[in-house]
Amino acid sequence: MSVWHQLDVDLRVVVDVLAGASAGGINAVMLARALAYDLSLDPHRDLWLNLADVTELLDPMGRAGLWSKPYMRPFLWTLGQWRKKRAEELGALGQDPEVTEKISLFTRSRWFEPPFSGVRMSQMMLDAVVAMGGSDGGPQSLLPRGQALDLFVTTTDFWGHREAITLHDPPLIEEREHRHTLRFSYVRQADGTVISDMGMDDRASLAFAARATSCFPGAFPPARLAEMDAVAKDRKISWIGRAAFLEQNFSDLIDAGEDPEDAAFIDGSVLMNKPISLAIEAVQSRAAHREVDRRLVYIEPNPEVRRSFAREIPGFFKTIKAAMSDIPRNQPIRDDLEWLAEFNRHVRLQRQVVEAVRPNVMRMITALMGERLDAAPDAGRLITWRGTANESAARDASYAYDGYARVKVLSVLSDVAEKVQYCARLRDRMLSEAMIDEWAWRTGVRPVGNASQQSQNSDGVIWIRFLRRFDVRYRIRRMRFMIRRVNELYRELLRDDGACDPRLARAWSIA
Repeated sequence: MSVWHQLDVDLRVVVDVLAGASAGGINAVMLARALAYDLSLDPHRDLWLNLADVTELLDPMGRAGLWSKPYMRPFLWTLGQWRKKRAEELGALGQDPEVTEKISLFTRSRWFEPPFSGVRMSQMMLDAVVAMGGSDGGPQSLLPRGQALDLFVTTTDFWGHREAITLHDPPLIEEREHRHTLRFSYVRQADGTVISDMGMDDRASLAFAARATSCFPGAFPPARLAEMDAVAKDRKISWIGRAAFLEQNFSDLIDAGEDPEDAAFIDGSVLMNKPISLAIEAVQSRAAHREVDRRLVYIEPNPEVRRSFAREIPGFFKTIKAAMSDIPRNQPIRDDLEWLAEFNRHVRLQRQVVEAVRPNVMRMITALMGERLDAAPDAGRLITWRGTANESAARDASYAYDGYARVKVLSVLSDVAEKVQYCARLRDRMLSEAMIDEWAWRTGVRPVGNASQQSQNSDGVIWIRFLRRFDVRYRIRRMRFMIRRVNELYRELLRDDGACDPRLARAWSIA
């Protein structure tokens, strides 16, 4: 921090994506709500320090009494002696008498049923969310206006649901999917309107997400919606956002004919212990409006310590435990990080290409537009300039433009089919693609004729009108390119002495 202050860095850090599983999922839920409404995390800290304890979590119906399982006493005494001998190696675990007491209580409590109380865990999660404070829709938030916050919490659907997969023969098969992600978002729009899944109406939804993602198999009973209903009623908390929560997070189950009320959820770490891919996917759709330094922060709760040990053949129980728990829960994130590195290399390559061709593009535009570029731009002029540039590009590309146009039309038709499938809740993607393809042939979007020739007089060309109306990706790419170029101009046109280049001043005057 001293170095930070010496550098006098004017820096704002904004967290806009959170993803977590198990205990990390609990932390992500609480942190997301605190960021969205500028709330205190003290109740969350108290939850971990005071309530994350065997004595608090044990189910009262299965809690060990004084004379429960007396045959365990010799084993526990032997364990205590072993811990004393290895006290120096074990640290606090081998020295604290409270540890012995908690181990005794836990091992003598109920067997062959979850020893911990699911209801108690739900109460803790809901109490922690409520204790953070209210969110009255006021201006309090740690996020700038227009900046969305996304929260992803993984859990495991014990029964799973059927997912349709399109193949060739047979054309459609069904596989059971057990991975489940609960999604929440917050954004305060430019006019001050708040769209949120983390407000007062959603406290029980957030508590359920925290309960479901941390439901360690065998330790807690699986989480169900009815459990949170009962806890919220007992705490006199109205779960107003319940219907929206189900619609947003359980549509896959509903579409598969399953009832979310019957679903049972266990720990998210069973199948998605390190959901970094969810954060990466969300970041891809987050184009910054100004130049930023985006960092992906991954917190490893139990980092591996490099040490030498004998690699003997693992024993029977050790092999089973590792195969069923340790290895799956600690699957490294290497694949996701390698994909991210490759994506960054691809972005750098594209930027190099864009920067390399820019001088030639600028010369072509200047030669094409001539003195017209000296006029102050408005909407009408921009439309005319864009049309002239597109016609020139199509004419110069010749036959290459024909292939480009066909790929573009087919890609946009595929995007439309995807939206139709989502809105109509069709399980078969081939059905929506067939419907859209039939519509395209009937309306004249297909076939694409001589694209390079048709683009010279595009007013009555159906496939061009279709692209202008539905090619959303092109508009997004164009807006991102423009924003990136404007940010680059700030660096290029601001002089070293702090003075403003006349061209930048002229651009500001136009704006």
